[in-house]
Amino acid sequence: DAGEEHSMLDPAYNSFKTVLAMEPSNEEAMLYLAYINTFLTRTNLTESIAYSDVLSKSADLPTKIKAISYRMEACSITGAIAQALKDADSLIGLTRDFYKDNRTALEYELGHIYMKKADLYLEHQQDEKKAMVAFTEALNYLHPDPLTYNTIARLAFDHQEYELGGKAATMALLENNADSDSALMALQKRLEELSSKGIEN
Repeated sequence: DAGEEHSMLDPAYNSFKTVLAMEPSNEEAMLYLAYINTFLTRTNLTESIAYSDVLSKSADLPTKIKAISYRMEACSITGAIAQALKDADSLIGLTRDFYKDNRTALEYELGHIYMKKADLYLEHQQDEKKAMVAFTEALNYLHPDPLTYNTIARLAFDHQEYELGGKAATMALLENNADSDSALMALQKRLEELSSKGIEN
């Protein structure tokens, strides 16, 4: 029950609010409050965005990155998509700086951000062209999710972007798992149809 889950979080939420009341510039308290609101209770999102605005100017890079990612999520929930997209672009630059010496983490994080950016374009703005640009960027990084690759492939094929579609389809089929069987069977059928029309990937 969502109400019970929220009530279990109340002591933690109230503790951080108490810390903030005594020390209004406490970044750790603001960060936890923004996280609880945005990802756990999905309430008080205006408050989350306000805390994230302050923390986005933090001198501590990890704090800054978390704050902007929390704001991006809160904005996507509230429908402030322009700000969410702006945050995605900021995160791409900050993430490159922060993980410059850790290629595996860099690729994972960038893949995640580009996928979020593509989702914002596709689900909130219905802009398939811009979504495909972001999807193409995402495919340069690690993001092993067959259903996501399946979505990219279908979208690309719909727009006659066969090179992108073929790449995404290959990755979807390579990353196959039990949860994605039906979706990937449909993708395989689509590939067979395209192949029968003489389109090679």
